[in-house]
Amino acid sequence: MLGDFNIDFRRQFDANYAHKSLFDDFEVIVGDQNLIQLVDFPTWSRIVDMTIKYSTIDHIYVKDPT
Repeated sequence: MLGDFNIDFRRQFDANYAHKSLFDDFEVIVGDQNLIQLVDFPTWSRIVDMTIKYSTIDHIYVKDPT
């Protein structure tokens, strides 16, 4: 399963993340599939107030990473 979900994988366990509930929904739908996220690097970035902001918003999930 893959896509540009526009939710930041790096912040999946961040209680303050505004879109955390989307990860909860995702877990309900495919949690029992034992999928592994392959993308572990930022796939989006920009400069805001002279600070680099980045996110991992592209997702690729597989059962077997090999």
